[in-house]
Amino acid sequence: MKAINVVILDDELEILDVCGRLFEDEPFAFLATSDHKEAMRAIEAMDIKVILSDNRMPGILGVEFLRQVKEKRPDVIRVLFTGHADVQLAEDAINKGEVYRFLNKPFDLKQLLMLVREAIEKFDLLRNNQRLAGSIQKRNEELEVLSVKLKNMYDVQKQFTYTVSHELRTPLAAIKSSIDILNTEMPGKLSDEQKMFITGAKSGIDRLARLINDVLDLAKLESGKMAMDLVSVPPAALVQEIVSMQGMVVQEKGLTLETEFGADLPVILVDKDRLAQVFSNLINNAMKFTKEGKITISVSCEDKKNMTFGVRDTGIGITKEDLPKLFKKFQQVGGASQHVGGTGLGLAICKEIVEAHRGRIWVESEFGKGSAFCFTIPVAQAKRILIVDDDPGTLAVLRNVLTATGKYELEMVSDGFLAGQKCNSFKPDLIILDINMPKIDGLEVCARLKSDPETVGIKIVMHSGFSTEQDEKKAREAGADEILRKPIDPKALLAMVEKLI
Repeated sequence: MKAINVVILDDELEILDVCGRLFEDEPFAFLATSDHKEAMRAIEAMDIKVILSDNRMPGILGVEFLRQVKEKRPDVIRVLFTGHADVQLAEDAINKGEVYRFLNKPFDLKQLLMLVREAIEKFDLLRNNQRLAGSIQKRNEELEVLSVKLKNMYDVQKQFTYTVSHELRTPLAAIKSSIDILNTEMPGKLSDEQKMFITGAKSGIDRLARLINDVLDLAKLESGKMAMDLVSVPPAALVQEIVSMQGMVVQEKGLTLETEFGADLPVILVDKDRLAQVFSNLINNAMKFTKEGKITISVSCEDKKNMTFGVRDTGIGITKEDLPKLFKKFQQVGGASQHVGGTGLGLAICKEIVEAHRGRIWVESEFGKGSAFCFTIPVAQAKRILIVDDDPGTLAVLRNVLTATGKYELEMVSDGFLAGQKCNSFKPDLIILDINMPKIDGLEVCARLKSDPETVGIKIVMHSGFSTEQDEKKAREAGADEILRKPIDPKALLAMVEKLI
């Protein structure tokens, strides 16, 4: 048996009969009545999706009845039958949100059937969105609880790391100062045996100091509190600077330090000191495992999106058993003689620094044939903007204003239904969204995007005439980050886009 999803309220029995025959083959059942009280009882007791009401009814106007329906069941889609004399009244009811659509009598049967189907589809879509939003909210609440627990645990561990590291620094500094004074032989001349023990003690103190510094660096990087001083740098110039600093140390080991540069290397945005730290760790690692030959630093940018740096050596390479240990904390590979002076944190710090630049790091090695540590740094990409508007003239204005800057990559769609699909493939940084569009309006598109974890972070600018403060309020409530009024002011548009992305 089909569920009753539609109620038809009209005092003209002929219309009730016509509607009965019109909906006979539809997948839903309906209740046809001339009694508004019976219609209200059905709406309160059944899963009614659509109510169609005549306006001039005995005892009550259809507009007033639909207003009461809205109070009791705001999710029900409300349609008004009206004569030509009541058109203004029906339009006012639509503007107040009391009526979804209205049909003039006499109405076209095909138009009525299409309207009812569209109304049921809208009801189902809104209900599914509500269920999804409820499910997302519940899941977000659960994740928030877990996130707080994890954050508290991490804060305790982080505080412990900072406290222990700082507490160790003071006695270490005192011990180091004492050893330095002894080495001057001011307190008294040292025997060769005493010098040997003091040298060993100094080596241990230096290693422990490096370990403390590395632990603190790693803790800051992992917590995201390591300040990154990003500047635009030509990659070849950066590598040449590294070579000038490290070249002498490499030569003292009996090795040569060479460079290889690709063509047309774009500028990158990096923290020079942190990247120098990455190169220092990788070059020191290469020297440990290379007795003779060379170390080569290479730079290339084949895909125009990522700068690839490499530190390649002609050393002994890394065994398959040791490869999984790389980039993990306090893990060292190779023989014991190669561990001297190491903390086991160098590669872990490299990984954190590279990932803080939104890059990735990896190693290519075969035992007996050397190793190549490679990492990428993203080339600065143009910000992506998706424009959603069904007016070709508005699309042209927006396109011309934004493309003239040369800063943005644009995509345009004229249908609200396509906005979500385009977000998945284009992954915009910002969406400029019209409110008044066919099929699905901008408010609903905005609400969907802001309730989806995949798209909630995208900035949205809603633009329209915004004739009243209530219109702007609805846009804000739907999730709009900014409001842009039509006609579009190019300077205001660019300022808003710059502010958001």
